Amino acid sequence: MSGPEVLTEVSRYDTQICVIAAVKQFYPQVGSILFVGGEHFGLITFNEQGDYERYRSNSICAAGTGSFLDQQAVRLKLEGIEELSTIAFCNRNHVPKIATRCAVFAKTDLIHAQQEGYSLREISDGLCEGLAKNVVDTLFPTGS
Repeated sequence: MSGPEVLTEVSRYDTQICVIAAVKQFYPQVGSILFVGGEHFGLITFNEQGDYERYRSNSICAAGTGSFLDQQAVRLKLEGIEELSTIAFCNRNHVPKIATRCAVFAKTDLIHAQQEGYSLREISDGLCEGLAKNVVDTLFPTGS
């Protein structure tokens, strides 16, 4: 519920509540909502009665989200996230490990992977795999 203070006559709504209301309107029996946005990702879960149970998300750092992949695509001189994902999907080889929890570490890993001779496909695939692993590790930690 944030916004510029000059917008005093404008209604403000919590994004999470809006997402829940919209999904419940169209899918009343939903058990959970997973979203990966430009700046964060999260998981909203509901109990067996369909009531809100909890929300889990990544930290404030945008690493491992859509904007992170956009930044990495630019770094790789690609048109954007669409081209990066298409190139990654075509990879059939081994992928380098790219640390996607931190954009600074990812940049270091990208440079290192390029120096080791990994192809653009392999590096793009490593980025996408790292993002998926980051989402799973954050939202579904072992032991919880």
